[in-house]
Amino acid sequence: MTDRFREDQPQFNPSISLPLPVATGNTIELNQWARKGLRSIFRTGYRYKKAGVILGEISHKSKVQTDLFAPTQSNNELIQVMDELNGRFGKGTLRLSQDGSTRNWAMKQEKKSPDYTTNWDEVAVCG
Repeated sequence: MTDRFREDQPQFNPSISLPLPVATGNTIELNQWARKGLRSIFRTGYRYKKAGVILGEISHKSKVQTDLFAPTQSNNELIQVMDELNGRFGKGTLRLSQDGSTRNWAMKQEKKSPDYTTNWDEVAVCG
């Protein structure tokens, strides 16, 4: 979506819903579906601010009813190894190269309130 507070720029706030043929927890497959959705709604000429993905109708993997003719999930071992290494060495240690991330995300904090109720270093001192 574009920045809705920038009235001097054209606005665009598209969305798309892509039901998966078979439920999956495979990060590679989910990433491919997200990119497919993005390709179908992306338009040049806009200054985008953010994008998001919402997962719905989530179910436990033991409750998934597969299609007889659906291809089996691939790369399960790869995803399992990635999850194990990210769990051991920290989130983001391994990630898909196609995710487009080039830097760590950081929250804007220039208008943040002081933490003097929860941080000893910011407690107000008199005198």
